Amino acid sequence: VQDAPGPDLEANKALVRAFLTALEASDIPAMIAIRGGGGATHGPNGESRVVAASASLAERCPMCAALPDRKITIDGMVAEGDLVSVR
Repeated sequence: VQDAPGPDLEANKALVRAFLTALEASDIPAMIAIRGGGGATHGPNGESRVVAASASLAERCPMCAALPDRKITIDGMVAEGDLVSVR
């Protein structure tokens, strides 16, 4: 029998949900508030690159920006320690 998830796990999952909601809405200010301004982000070929805090969604994630009617559905979410996995 496993213990119920602690508040840190639930807080981490809530943070990921909030970020995905902001991404779905192209809400850059909310994304920055959650993740921070600049920093590394993924590129279309899986490479990491650095973007400025003022970067647009197209600069942050060209694949995401190319889908104007995107809908993010979370089918499952698992948290352990400081990691959260989403399907």
